[in-house]
Amino acid sequence: MTSGGVGRVSVLSIGEVRLRPHNIVGNGTPMLWWTFTSRQWTDPLPVNVVLIEHEQGWILWDTGQAPASADSPKEYFPGGFVGAVYARQVDSTLTPGQGLGEQLELAGVPIERLSLAAISHLHYDHAGNIGELAAAGIPVLVSESEHDVLTGKSPHMHGVLAEYLLDAGVQWRPVTFAPSEDPALVDFDG
Repeated sequence: MTSGGVGRVSVLSIGEVRLRPHNIVGNGTPMLWWTFTSRQWTDPLPVNVVLIEHEQGWILWDTGQAPASADSPKEYFPGGFVGAVYARQVDSTLTPGQGLGEQLELAGVPIERLSLAAISHLHYDHAGNIGELAAAGIPVLVSESEHDVLTGKSPHMHGVLAEYLLDAGVQWRPVTFAPSEDPALVDFDG
């Protein structure tokens, strides 16, 4: 363990995703227009999680995508028009051995050894394996604003698949962030 309480940091790959280019960098074109007219995909982008050894235990940053999102997207994503939007915006791949549990085992830290998880945001490729953490009793930190989207009206319209997150029995720990007085840190506004 190094000073500052952080030891080993490992990046684990939990599949890949291709997106429509406008999903990454918009140009002012309405979302529904580029969703249904674009024929281009980005190159495959890794879906990563970060495993952090900390003096207070093992911490997981994000959970990656659920295998069902790649194996059976028509059943995983919502139906109707909203489901069509998801299907047109995302193309996921998860090969055997890339599941969260498998990747943690390969890193030598099974899920049960985690002390805590923190989720950057609740899109399916960042929070898709929340159920595995809930089953192991791992508490999950999430920003209060993301938790409000999850429990608010129409989470699907914000890219949040609440049915997989609310029904999982997750020990949510919403966090309210306070501004930092550290002059070396600046706001992240984009």
